[in-house]
Amino acid sequence: MVTMVLQELVALVETLVLQEPLVMMVLVEIVVHQVHLEIVEHLVIVVHLVLLVLVETQVQVELQERMVQVAHLELLELLEQVVTMVIMELLVRLELVEIVGQVEHLVMMAQVETVELVELVELLVHLVTQELVVLMELVVLMEQVVLVVIQELVVIQVHQVLVEPLV
Repeated sequence: MVTMVLQELVALVETLVLQEPLVMMVLVEIVVHQVHLEIVEHLVIVVHLVLLVLVETQVQVELQERMVQVAHLELLELLEQVVTMVIMELLVRLELVEIVGQVEHLVMMAQVETVELVELVELLVHLVTQELVVLMELVVLMEQVVLVVIQELVVIQVHQVLVEPLV
């Protein structure tokens, strides 16, 4: 029964189309208008997605720039500490050289009393101990510098892999 109704409907449309080209033009115009509406809907979706990607990319770029700035500040602080430690080590070495010179002078002159020599040696041992402490602190700071440099390299690599292909 449904098949007969559909056949009659198709026959009626064919009759109208053959008899009235205007009906055919109206049908074609309706189909074309529908296709245009679908194209516009798809374009709106594409533009929306492109805008979302651009906003997300900008947020990622700003976040990575902030991470790089923080890493630079940490690196500068660590380098400042390293320079301070190097200066302290140089001062300790200058004191060591001066004390060693004094010890050599007193030994050569053979006028050194045993107590003065012991005090100078104790002072020398104390300064050597201080230099070792300063050197150990310098090693710790250098390890921190290496870690910050590695972090900065990772941030730069992430930036190159994630952001630069999008730009």
